[in-house]
Amino acid sequence: DWGMWLDPKTGRSMPGRTGFGSLKQTIPVIAAWGVQQERPPFNDVRVRMAFNLVIDKQALVDATADIKGHNFGEWFVNGTPYALPTAQLLTMPGFRRPTAEDYTNAKKLLADAGFPNGQGFKVLDILTRETPDMRVKSAAVQAMLKENLNIDGKIRIVDASAIADDQLKGNFDIGEAGYGINLTDPSSYIGIGLGMCGAGFCPGNIVRWNHPEFNKLIQQLGIEPDEQKRIQIVNKMRDILLVEVPVWPFSGGEYVYWGWQKYVKGVPPGDFTGSYELHKWDYVWLDK
Repeated sequence: DWGMWLDPKTGRSMPGRTGFGSLKQTIPVIAAWGVQQERPPFNDVRVRMAFNLVIDKQALVDATADIKGHNFGEWFVNGTPYALPTAQLLTMPGFRRPTAEDYTNAKKLLADAGFPNGQGFKVLDILTRETPDMRVKSAAVQAMLKENLNIDGKIRIVDASAIADDQLKGNFDIGEAGYGINLTDPSSYIGIGLGMCGAGFCPGNIVRWNHPEFNKLIQQLGIEPDEQKRIQIVNKMRDILLVEVPVWPFSGGEYVYWGWQKYVKGVPPGDFTGSYELHKWDYVWLDK
C-alpha cells in the first residue's frame, strides 16, 4: 500500500507511474569523509588538505546515485540560509571535480608534510559499514588516494550495528564521518558533529577535532537570535573549516523517496525537508 526508503532509482520513477502517489523527503544529514586526528600524521593539516583535494566528492555522489539519495553539499544543510549555493561549491577546490592544479597542490602538500609521492606513509585503515553504498564509496576513496597520492589503504568492513563502537573509540584512520541531524538550524548539529562536549569530544565528532576558536563560535551561534548575525557566525565557521578541513563533506542532505497506491489517503501533500521523526499523520486511511 505504502512504502518509504524506496531505492533512488525506483523513487525517481514514481511520479510517472499510473495509480501511484509519491514525494521526496530531504533528510537534513551531512555526509562526509574524515581522518582520526589524534593519530599522526592526520593531525597535520597539510595531510588533511591533500586528501581533501584529491577525493572527488561529486564522483562519490554519482557512483551511488541509484542506491543512496545524496544531495551534494557542504558542512551546513542544503536549502537553508546558512549553506552555500551548489553553483558556488562547484567552483571551489575540495568541492569541484579535482583539477590538474588540485592534484599538483595535493602532492606538494604531502611532500611538505614529509611524504614525497606517498613514500613512508602508513597503510590506511579504511573503516566502513556493511552496506552497499559504503562498499562503493570506500573502494572509490581507496582508489583515489592510491592513484593520486600513491597512498595504500586496506578496507575494513564492520557490521552496521557495531561500527559506532570503533568510531567512538577512534579505532580507524579514515572513514565516513558525517553527522546526523533532526533540526535544520546549525546550532542543533554543528557542535555535535565537530565540537567539544565539556572536556571530551561530542558524540558526532568521531574525527576528534578540537579547535578553540571554532568552539567559541559554536557557543556564540547557540545564543545569537538575529538571523543575519548568525549567518555571519556560520561564515566565520566555514572560513575555519576551509582551512582546517577536519571532515570533507560531499552531501548536505539525503533524499528519501516515498510511494503509495492512490487509495492511500492522508499522506503528506508534497515534498518536504526534515527528519521523519518530527512529522506525524493525524489521519490515514485506505479508500477502497
